Amino acid sequence: SYGSVVLYRNVTDVSSENNQNVTLGGGYYNYTAVSSGDANHSAASVGYFLTVNKASSLIYLYVNGSRSNMTISKNAAVYLNGSLQIGAGDIYVYNNGTLIYRGISPSSNLTNFSSLGLHNLTAIYVQTQNYSTSSETWWANAVDSSGPNINIFDPDAISYYSNQSIALNYTIADESGINQCWYNVGTGN
Repeated sequence: SYGSVVLYRNVTDVSSENNQNVTLGGGYYNYTAVSSGDANHSAASVGYFLTVNKASSLIYLYVNGSRSNMTISKNAAVYLNGSLQIGAGDIYVYNNGTLIYRGISPSSNLTNFSSLGLHNLTAIYVQTQNYSTSSETWWANAVDSSGPNINIFDPDAISYYSNQSIALNYTIADESGINQCWYNVGTGN
């Protein structure tokens, strides 16, 4: 209390903040108060360390309005919504590692699933000065919900009799791939 007093935070003069409420981001701070003293008192200093921990963030990912895995038809369009519950800043939404949205929360993206199989859907909030990283992942399984397209051609277009051989041609197409196909006339005509 003798002479002039200077308050430092990490070697920066913050004397104007003395006896004030100050908001700080997460981090490690060194506060030092230095008194210059006077003719009858020597100079003195005292230092304190302050750690401000980051708050936990929380992000949700909604797949067609639900926070769960889902099975969808190939070529179906589904809404993916990323919603930051705790935190401040941008969010990122990915489909199989490909960024489909970056920006403020909440997000909304109509995503078309044009390839078969499992799709990893992830929303991420990257840590900031004040909040930790968080993420949420769900899976969408895009399946072929339509049956194969089969065409059978009778090249001669004539009537046949029992025990007579019939030459049939057929074509089959299916997006999921077919490795076998057979034809059976059964026990009837």
